[in-house]
Amino acid sequence: MKKAIATILGTSILLSCVACTKGEETRATRRTSSTTEDTTEDTSDTVESSTEETTSETAESLTSETTEESSSETTADITTDSSSETEETTTAPKPAKNVIYLGSKTGHERRAYSLRDKTSETGASGSVLMDVPFLIFETSGYADLQKKLYDEVFAPVIASESKKYDQALSALNSAYASSASLESTYLTYNIVPFRMDSRVVSFALVNEEESTVHNYDAESGKELTIDDVIKDKDAFKKVVEMTVKGSFNGEDIASQMSEEMTDGAASFGLTYDGIYLPNPSEFANIFWLKIPITGHEDLVNMDYFGKTPDSFTLFFNVDQTLAWDVTGDGKTDSIKVGFEQTPKPGYDFMTGKLVIEINGKAMEFMDLGVNDITPNYRRAFLVYDTEAYYLYATCGSVDSEEDTYIFKITGEGDLEYMDCTSSHFQNTFYMDPQDVEMYDLSFLLTFHHLTNSYNMTGTKGIPTVKNEYSYCYEPGVISKKELKGVTVDSSGMPTSQEITVPAETSFAIVGYSAEKGEILLEMLTPSGTENSRVAFKVEFDEDYNTVVAGVKDSEAFYDIMEDLW
Repeated sequence: MKKAIATILGTSILLSCVACTKGEETRATRRTSSTTEDTTEDTSDTVESSTEETTSETAESLTSETTEESSSETTADITTDSSSETEETTTAPKPAKNVIYLGSKTGHERRAYSLRDKTSETGASGSVLMDVPFLIFETSGYADLQKKLYDEVFAPVIASESKKYDQALSALNSAYASSASLESTYLTYNIVPFRMDSRVVSFALVNEEESTVHNYDAESGKELTIDDVIKDKDAFKKVVEMTVKGSFNGEDIASQMSEEMTDGAASFGLTYDGIYLPNPSEFANIFWLKIPITGHEDLVNMDYFGKTPDSFTLFFNVDQTLAWDVTGDGKTDSIKVGFEQTPKPGYDFMTGKLVIEINGKAMEFMDLGVNDITPNYRRAFLVYDTEAYYLYATCGSVDSEEDTYIFKITGEGDLEYMDCTSSHFQNTFYMDPQDVEMYDLSFLLTFHHLTNSYNMTGTKGIPTVKNEYSYCYEPGVISKKELKGVTVDSSGMPTSQEITVPAETSFAIVGYSAEKGEILLEMLTPSGTENSRVAFKVEFDEDYNTVVAGVKDSEAFYDIMEDLW
């Protein structure tokens, strides 16, 4: 299991780091009743919406209670100079017109099984996991598009990976029967969303080896090509070269990106204010580079840009700049985020300050949160929640890995500091502010991410948790002895019905509630069709050891690696 967790840890860190106008006084349209409603309260009494997988044959039969679990790729770790000149003011993009979110969720075709390695002194497990996500749209009127995506994009991958899973499971069982060492196989994918609204659906389907990008006109169902989006590719090549050159310590990747775009071979993603292109060099673990279209509107098909839902998110460009109307005067504002490092007297590490510039006016911030800001600047993004713009700047932190500082932008272009969060934002290309995924690192039984959904509208920009349970899916946990818990019903909630789980049961961790002191585990079967879930009480003793169902974790489960952490 050490090998398995080391592999997962490396993959998780890699993926987790990958990395409109303000409108008129009254918006012409509002979010439809079929999408998520604004709320600052806990909006879910069930854990199924955050933990329950769906394994139906077609996307049509899926319900809105399916898991939303999209991972993100690494974004830029780039420090910029805050002394840039203000960009020339231009007319801002037009307000939204009937653009709504599709209420996108992520269903999963999952199969998993683990066996204890008889050759391991610690009882480490060998596991096989297949996890292929697919998109579900909760907004009414998009069932045909949902089925089209399932049939064209996801179903072929599911069929291919299912065959690989069967082969890997057969090899695992054979090795177990012969008391040989067990190897783990992970056939896992993530959806990286760029846009999910009634105008454009844009996303990448990613695994460790490759990614495929898909862009659809949500109105017609047509899959978009680069020629549908860019009207003058020769001229846009120069925009790519101008944007990319100089961003990576002199590494010149612009020509390769331009060539792929010109011959139509380039993968691309669409956002409201730009086009994402893959970084051929993956320098600094930056997998996607945003090429802004502001100032180059004549080179692209503006049917696919500018218009936004009533609340939305914009991520900064690779040089940590953004051009958008954030002051409400109908003109494009220039925003730049940078970092200046300074030594901290008496300490052996560098701290620093955020430097945020709006229309040439620089504002400096330091000692904002409970932790020192470190020079490991991560990313910045903008959220509009129908009432105000909020700027989020994520930096490294000495004590919490990373902190995100939240500022409100006033009508005069000033910044008001609101709060700081140490939770990680799951997606770094797209977010619906009413349904944002954030995660925290957890070492409960094994290393994993615990993810929950948050609302960021009507909350002064501060993320507000929506679900009682945080969720994950982490197989490879095998019980040493009988454990007493309670069953979990079809809605994903624990019941009062007690159950005794036998020793040598294979589990996946699927959810945790710190407030209720409960962990949800899925009991795995080789076929995956007879899995069921159980809830166990979780406590911590005076030595901070985890106690599950009244038993210390290292006595309840094999290969709990207290010494590793």
